[in-house]
Order: sequence, then structure tokens, then C-alpha cells
Amino acid sequence: MKKIFALLLLMHSLLFFSQINVEEIKKNVTENPKKYFYDYLEIFKKDPSKLTHEEMNQLYYGSRFVDTGYSLSDYNKNYDEI
Repeated sequence: MKKIFALLLLMHSLLFFSQINVEEIKKNVTENPKKYFYDYLEIFKKDPSKLTHEEMNQLYYGSRFVDTGYSLSDYNKNYDEI
């Protein structure tokens, strides 16, 4: 019985607490990259423990939508072929 309860609790937490709103992150980063990406990046470089979980998600997932001038093919020429 305890195992079933633990499994249900785990599934419940995964469903409700792991949802990341990527559309909102994309909107925030494309409209105001300084506030929602570069400021968080500077904090991360100095002391990552000052960022909240939500800010870390914003930084991690927002990096996909910020134009940094680099692409993966700059680091790995095989990436263009894949």
C-alpha cells in the first residue's frame, strides 16, 4: 500500500510541478532579452545560488531563443550534416 501511495504521489508531483511554460519564456526572452536573459546570466556567472528555480528555467530554456551570434555548427562542423 505504501508503494502505491508513493508512486501516486510521485506521479502527481511530476505532473504539476515539472510543467515549464516554454511559450511564456520565449515571449519574455524575445521581447526583453536584457531583463530575462542577460541579467540572469550575469547573476549566474557570479553566484548561481542567488537565482530562483524559475529564473534558472528562464535562463536555461531562454537560451534557445536568444540570438547570441553563435550556432552549434560553429563548434562542430558535423552538425550541419545532421
